[in-house]
Amino acid sequence: MSRCLLAAAVAAIVTAPVPTLAAPGPGVGNRPCATGEMFAPIVVFGHANGTPDDSPGKDYGHNVVIMADGYLMLLFAPDSGGPSGGLLFYDIADPRHPRLVKTIRNADTERFRETHSLPVARVGDRYLVAVQTVVGIQLWDITDAMTAHKVGELTLEGVDAGDYTNVAWQLSWQFPYLFVAGAGHGFHVVDTRDPAAPRLVTRVPTSQSGGFRIGPIFALGDYLVVANMDQDGRYALLDIADAAHPALLDTLTGLPKIYSASVVGDRIYGAGRDGDLLIHRFGPDGLHEVHRAAIPGDGLYLSYQDGYLHYGLTASYMKVDVRDEQHPTVVGEGVLGGEHKDHGQTTPLGNLVFIGNDHGTGSALFCHQPDPDETPPSVVKVFPPDGTLHQPRTSRIAISFSDNIDIHTVSPETVVVRAVGGDVVAGGYSYVFNTVSFGPREPLAPDTSYQIVLRAGGVADAAGNRLTEEQVTRFSTGDAIEEPPPDAGPDAPEPPPPDDAAVPGDGGPGFDDHEIAASCNCHTAGGGEPAALALVTALVVGRRRPRR
Repeated sequence: MSRCLLAAAVAAIVTAPVPTLAAPGPGVGNRPCATGEMFAPIVVFGHANGTPDDSPGKDYGHNVVIMADGYLMLLFAPDSGGPSGGLLFYDIADPRHPRLVKTIRNADTERFRETHSLPVARVGDRYLVAVQTVVGIQLWDITDAMTAHKVGELTLEGVDAGDYTNVAWQLSWQFPYLFVAGAGHGFHVVDTRDPAAPRLVTRVPTSQSGGFRIGPIFALGDYLVVANMDQDGRYALLDIADAAHPALLDTLTGLPKIYSASVVGDRIYGAGRDGDLLIHRFGPDGLHEVHRAAIPGDGLYLSYQDGYLHYGLTASYMKVDVRDEQHPTVVGEGVLGGEHKDHGQTTPLGNLVFIGNDHGTGSALFCHQPDPDETPPSVVKVFPPDGTLHQPRTSRIAISFSDNIDIHTVSPETVVVRAVGGDVVAGGYSYVFNTVSFGPREPLAPDTSYQIVLRAGGVADAAGNRLTEEQVTRFSTGDAIEEPPPDAGPDAPEPPPPDDAAVPGDGGPGFDDHEIAASCNCHTAGGGEPAALALVTALVVGRRRPRR
């Protein structure tokens, strides 16, 4: 390296502001539950412990939650899609006595609406969450919960503070693409490569996406599953290998009325409003019913954990064993206290489950099993499946797990995508509802075999249990899958640093590769990145907080 390049690298590191990051939170307190605590609230989240009581309309309630930087993150907003809202971060090391550590309310949160998903992406060394608003979407940096802030936003056509119409109802993130359910306007595809300036790629109208208003939306590899909400059940399956031009593959109509649906692996679980639990599958042959079970009650939302559904209904919460899909069995049921309650979105967190109540009368953590959660996550489905040939070069990759995953344990070191016997593929990771996605930075190479390596001891669930066995799947963009050479096991070569997309306020030098080269009158070799940039990237990425 020339002295000029070295000087540029050192100067960038020395002069760049290093963000002050608080220590990460302690995570989920994975503790035993007493017999009397089973399927009952062990703590309520409401006005008494952080949720404001000054909503301009309906009371502030909660829906889905996530773990962010080791803290439980709640988004509060009124029911029915109106503004405004905010963020609450809790230390739940002792789940029975959560400690509010941060509240965020500002001009940006004034546009929040009730959220039906909170997808997270890892961009470089930052963690971003996508949030629905009354006019579109916002992207927030939640790397450090104590300094969480908006980094970008986008107003979308047809989104105007609606409930089931004129709304951004749910989000699914397959970095770099964010899929936004737009109800009667179909769905939007948003490019988030530059989080500070997300841009619309396309809007797919209902005439090209199944012919119904879209609420639930789930991207898994090259598939997009969409469903309607609070109407007679309808599903559609689309090919999104080319995200700019989604193609309708199949539709399914004439189902009982559903409120919403959840997708894990190749299964679709529908929450029926009239006592129906619907189980369907999808794949290359389209959409097909697996079973229709009678589960009494008015179903609203579903989540999946280790063979069980956490089922939120209007009048109660149920835990349903679906390990035998032909005979789903309710193994426990509980109710929130108080009046005007709604057992809405459920989020399993170890042996606890968060019951989101958007009616503003208090959400809660319930115990759903007596012992601490010691079950490691397992792989439910990989997209593309092992042995797939002629995979489109524009594909993204997805791995559905049996439990909620800690996104901080997903990295190029734990989820490795690389050419067989060759280089690791650079790209970005995202996560929502049990599913980790990987989006390559550049199209896959033609006629090339790839492998997806999930390392043992790498990915962990919300309770800290890690994947116990290494798993390797392979696919090809060509006619055959190449076997790795005998001396090239799944541990070689070493993966590169995470994708280096820039995020405002990340403490980096603020230059791209050409600017660094120009600032010192340097030259790149063969048109590649300057060595200075590689050194800066390696050192900046290395400045991380130790995680628990």
